[in-house]
Amino acid sequence: MRILFLTDRFPPQIGGVAVSSARLAHGLAARGHVVHVAHLGAEVEPGSVQSETADGLMVHRLGGLEEPDLTLQLADRIVAHLHERVRFDLFHGHGATPAGYLAAYFARLFGAASFVSARGNDVERGMFNPAQLPFVLWALRHADAVGCVSRELAAKCRALSGRDDIDYTPNSVDARLFRPKSPNPALREPFGEGALLGFVGELRFKKGTRFLLDAFRTVRAAQSAKLLLIGGLRGEDRSFLRHYLRQYPNLRPDIQVIDYVHDREQLVDYYNLLDLVLAPSLWDGMPNSVLEAMACGRVTIAGDVGGIRDVIRHGETGFLVGIHELHRLGEGCLEVLAAGSDFRQEIGRRAREYVEQHYAPEAEIDQLEARYHSLLTEAYPINGTRYGG
Repeated sequence: MRILFLTDRFPPQIGGVAVSSARLAHGLAARGHVVHVAHLGAEVEPGSVQSETADGLMVHRLGGLEEPDLTLQLADRIVAHLHERVRFDLFHGHGATPAGYLAAYFARLFGAASFVSARGNDVERGMFNPAQLPFVLWALRHADAVGCVSRELAAKCRALSGRDDIDYTPNSVDARLFRPKSPNPALREPFGEGALLGFVGELRFKKGTRFLLDAFRTVRAAQSAKLLLIGGLRGEDRSFLRHYLRQYPNLRPDIQVIDYVHDREQLVDYYNLLDLVLAPSLWDGMPNSVLEAMACGRVTIAGDVGGIRDVIRHGETGFLVGIHELHRLGEGCLEVLAAGSDFRQEIGRRAREYVEQHYAPEAEIDQLEARYHSLLTEAYPINGTRYGG
């Protein structure tokens, strides 16, 4: 297949969308497909386009302009030029807007197939944003197929679009990379004695910043502990943390902010330091961090929302806390810590076994390929005349 994969985030940018974009694009290229990535809003000079070949992909990075509509108009010209050269069979939009909107539009314009993968924030914020909602609705209604990373998100997209053929297409995790390891003594030593709690990812409001800090304050009042914030914080949350620590200055020595870890092996080492991984999301898609923590055999305590509830089986592979009970997260942490290391190891063992069985990258690409083939067979029913031609 000849695929144009449109996304607004791609490495070296950070975050879950960038990670999943790279995983899918590389996974498809490894299966022998011709994959071009159009990276919208890349961190290059505004209005410029930089193209490079990397690990079997052709990546086109478009520098975003100050006015979003100008960026999309420029993307329109760039994609039309690429299509003239490559003749794509399928346009994949990673996120409902802007990538999904563009994928559905270009597919209709050029007589190709389209697939939109909704991630969570794109729909759950976009549906309440008057400027974005028309684009979200158009993408969901006019794409040939839509996949969602959680069952909850799929239900929302069905309600918004009026269509009943929206699939559940979960994220995956490479359990060969993310795996249990003995704690790295050199990495562990600076944190001293006591329990290590951690949050992994870019901390921001929807991830439950206040509940995370309050939970740690509860734990710290009862026993020696430290909190590692691995992945940094967004600007407003950095301000919130500074304000919080002015209120509770005794916590300052015990909260460590660790910037985004680009080295995946080092990130695995950090996971394997943690006694508990906390993910008190208020809403979410399917966080890579939860899958990664489970693959590393860590005990995860998380908000009962979105794709998290699809992954964690409460009391068996981790623990879920209802969003109206997140104020009790600290109590839950203390209960799990008090249950002892053998108990946590057993939960971690089950967690790893579960994600190995149900969230393997090969299965994710298998599902995506099958959906692509189905779409292209419908588009070109007579021996796939154009597809692959």
